[in-house]
Amino acid sequence: MQKKSTTELLETFLSGGLFTVPENQKLSKDEALALGLIEIACAISLMAADAQFAREALGSCGVFPVSEIAGDYGYSAQAFNKLLCDQGIQYKRGRRWYLYDCYQGLGYTATRLTTREAGGRTRAFSGMQWTVKGRRFLYDHLRAQGIVPTAGRKEQP
Repeated sequence: MQKKSTTELLETFLSGGLFTVPENQKLSKDEALALGLIEIACAISLMAADAQFAREALGSCGVFPVSEIAGDYGYSAQAFNKLLCDQGIQYKRGRRWYLYDCYQGLGYTATRLTTREAGGRTRAFSGMQWTVKGRRFLYDHLRAQGIVPTAGRKEQP
């Protein structure tokens, strides 16, 4: 096997190349260090991708309409809102849903302002949307009640 420098090994790794060391071949300290660095570089690249996902998911702009979450459970938005009402999470006043006091201020929801054409005028409407933290809360709460997303349900024969 031709010896490669640390730089060459890292370039091989980063370009997607594969390299192996025969089991019976002893590595010098420099070669062992180089392979250790490559393992660390691999771990860092995996963690960087996970960290990027977490930043995007937990960012303040990560909100979901109830219809999207309801779809995960096989419900319509209206039926899912009723389910959350029955679970004591939210209540309806007028045409809007609100969280009960014990769930307010925990970062589960955000209010989003949208505009629509109504009666020839552009009107602004506010609505509650669920954050990533709120979506996780719903998942944990509903799972404790035996309600799981449709993807998590076992197929029944």
